[in-house]
Amino acid sequence: MIDAEPMIEKVFMNLYDNCLRHAEGVTGITIQCQETDAGLLITWEDDGPGNPI
Repeated sequence: MIDAEPMIEKVFMNLYDNCLRHAEGVTGITIQCQETDAGLLITWEDDGPGNPI
């Protein structure tokens, strides 16, 4: 069970939607979870081209 903000589902849906819309050529998304002393660390990565700096 995850005790989280009620909007967390929308956060993940927005991340997924952004990958589909803006990460041209993305073929994979990786979501990782790691327990820390502060709680749960969730990492979202995709293999899109990224943003130019």
